[in-house]
Amino acid sequence: NMNTGQWDNIATSIEHGPAYAPNKTVITFQLTDGGAYDEDGASDGSILDQGGPRYEESGVVEPINVPTLNTPGVLFFALLTALAGFYALRKRAVLSLITGVGA
Repeated sequence: NMNTGQWDNIATSIEHGPAYAPNKTVITFQLTDGGAYDEDGASDGSILDQGGPRYEESGVVEPINVPTLNTPGVLFFALLTALAGFYALRKRAVLSLITGVGA
């Protein structure tokens, strides 16, 4: 609101995923020429409005604990990945000796 300098909720409806716009949020509101939200305040056939939608979380958002690996777990998976890579390289080397391809 340009008169008060505050954000006002002027939505007449808020629809999440209506049939005509699935996966969208549709906000409906009405402005009146010369009304409270017309910046020039004159009923002159045009509405001057610098406003727009604003998203605000309601309440306090608490952090979520995300499970992670401890140091031994990370080392285990690093070793497992290294062994898998070594196995793949060794298998490739043996196959190239047998078939003569890739040598």
